Amino acid sequence: MRNLEATLGVQLFDRSAHQTRLTWAGQVFLGECRRVLATVEQAVSAAKAAAQGYQGYLRIAICDSLAQPRIATLLARSREDEPELEIRVFELPFAQQLKDAARRSAGHRLCVVKRGT
Repeated sequence: MRNLEATLGVQLFDRSAHQTRLTWAGQVFLGECRRVLATVEQAVSAAKAAAQGYQGYLRIAICDSLAQPRIATLLARSREDEPELEIRVFELPFAQQLKDAARRSAGHRLCVVKRGT
């Protein structure tokens, strides 16, 4: 641990004859190390899922008029069916959604559903 402290240039532990405790810097470093390890575990899981055929993500573009409970139900069912599925929800104006879709590669498909007025 002293080698690590020397490499980092910070004291991670308060040492006395009777006890050793983490310094504030040590506590912060420990938290960051745990975060990095969690990220590595996610990377390993993603690589294993990809090796088994997992293809990535589903992108759904919705407008404000779409009933929110339906989307919530769809996302809940998706989570039940695919527990490893990463779900990210964000809003973009419709014009931006069309621009982004046009820039994507030919391998992606865009489905635009327009409700009657």
